[in-house]
Amino acid sequence: MKRRDFLVGAVTASTIAAVETRSKAARSVNDQVNVAMMGVRGRGPRLIECFASMSDVNISYVCDVDQNVVEPAMKMIEQAKGKRPPLVDDIRRVLDDKSVDAVIISTPVHWHAPGTILACEAGKDVYV
Repeated sequence: MKRRDFLVGAVTASTIAAVETRSKAARSVNDQVNVAMMGVRGRGPRLIECFASMSDVNISYVCDVDQNVVEPAMKMIEQAKGKRPPLVDDIRRVLDDKSVDAVIISTPVHWHAPGTILACEAGKDVYV
């Protein structure tokens, strides 16, 4: 083995170990991402299924203006997470909550941009 190869390998290994240690220290096992679901029809059920299956994701709110389509979504969340999140019909009320980290937008197309802009202005991460 050449000395240069040994040094490159040693530096690489120590860098990886330092990064892993740092990321583990910065992130707690108890950390959860609090998300709000905006719109629960169309693609909404698949997104709910996906995010609800993640152990480090908490669905904090469901936001939909059509009260008639919300029940199946609430049942999915309750089965996956053991509780129903509050239902709101105005996304601005959700965005005022500092504990919400992200908004998952699965609304009709004409609400994608307004919902995204409002969420970004409120400092939230967005999946649209």
